[in-house]
Amino acid sequence: MIFEEEKKPVRGLGDGISNKERIILILFRVLLFGVMMGAQAYLASRGKLSADNINDASMLKLTLMYSAAGVFITFFILYKYLRDSFDRIFDDIRGILKVVLMAFLIQFLLNMAVMLAAGALKLDLASPPNNQAVIGLADTSYRTVFVLTVVLAPILEETLYRAAIYGGLLRFGRAPAYILSILLFAGLHVFTFVLGSGDLSMLRYLIVYIPASFALTWCYEKSGNIWAPIIMHTLSNLLAMYTLKATGMM
Repeated sequence: MIFEEEKKPVRGLGDGISNKERIILILFRVLLFGVMMGAQAYLASRGKLSADNINDASMLKLTLMYSAAGVFITFFILYKYLRDSFDRIFDDIRGILKVVLMAFLIQFLLNMAVMLAAGALKLDLASPPNNQAVIGLADTSYRTVFVLTVVLAPILEETLYRAAIYGGLLRFGRAPAYILSILLFAGLHVFTFVLGSGDLSMLRYLIVYIPASFALTWCYEKSGNIWAPIIMHTLSNLLAMYTLKATGMM
């Protein structure tokens, strides 16, 4: 069974990260997010953000500064862990690539299941607000959004949701570690839009991000290396950006 408890710890999951580092990372990231939301509210009150700030240049600059600061804080706190994990990639590069490919297959199959379930329930999942936000920002500067989604976001999200949260929760069992880290990752892409619009029906989009979050968590667990889900996340976002560009949506 996928959540069956293992007797032996998985190499790399939690190795090299202390509980203190996890807590500091999470607190700093929460603080940074709060600063960003406060700055967004301030700019909006001064009329420096448009009513629909999705494609506003000021919003793009704010997001870039938030992401760059987040990556800097992450490397500052977890530098040794990230460096050691990177060095271990070359010990078993084929094994890691195999895990990444298997994770992509898992994500594809879970996406198919979600689409079939949504169709059976007549649930509209066609335009997730986070995707629309990315497209809107890309209209302002495709290159900046490319850096955000392909370079910065994978590092920001995988170190937080996989290394810090999932790795930290493993002591309570794999099932709660999977469930909570997956829900928090999905919530990241939905809750800000729900709060901003007050539209609770947007919560349905949580299901859209469960396949990717599950696959990324599985990738981290099976590889025992945080760079495996970072690589997978990067390739996934790269493919998405290329597809949107090729189809004329950006």
